[in-house]
Amino acid sequence: MITNTKMLFCALLKSLEADCVCDVGSRDGAQSLLFREVRPEAEVIAFEANPINYRAMIASIRLKDGRVKILPVAAFSAKGKAQFHVTDVNYADPAQNTGTSSLLVHDGLKIQETVEVETRRLDDLLTAEHPAARRIGLWIDVEGTEFDVLTGIAEIKDRVVAIHVETAKTPMRRGQRILGEVEELLRTMGFVPCGTNIRS
Repeated sequence: MITNTKMLFCALLKSLEADCVCDVGSRDGAQSLLFREVRPEAEVIAFEANPINYRAMIASIRLKDGRVKILPVAAFSAKGKAQFHVTDVNYADPAQNTGTSSLLVHDGLKIQETVEVETRRLDDLLTAEHPAARRIGLWIDVEGTEFDVLTGIAEIKDRVVAIHVETAKTPMRRGQRILGEVEELLRTMGFVPCGTNIRS
């Protein structure tokens, strides 16, 4: 059955009393502000590797007032550096800035520039910088690298109470791991699906 997965995720954050919510692939921080509303006392962390979006986010009074921590980092399966492909759109226009930049190449999108970004495993980063987090929610929208992001939670999987992940049934980018692989990875970690908006 098709589910409103955003509503479901927010309900889980609330009922499971998440104390840390990660907005991975944030774009503009809108989801982070929603999570702040749902869990006023939680740590809310936005990850945005696109330098154009990141600069706009750190200049945002709303995000500052919302106590959103903003990191110019690409969550991934390993700590290091990677090439990030910034798509050629009008970033001042929300209708165009829909979040299409990625570590992976989409053959149908024009690239404005390719930049080097820092990559971090979520388990490594959260353990080091937010050790008190015990009930973690993950909202993952990373344009094709969701499998790698999830690989990077292995050491904190028992502290993750809810995951919302955008993925695809067929590859949309070069090297993208698809829905079936993401589902299998999550099963091996002990997670069970409770809703989807992907039609069969």
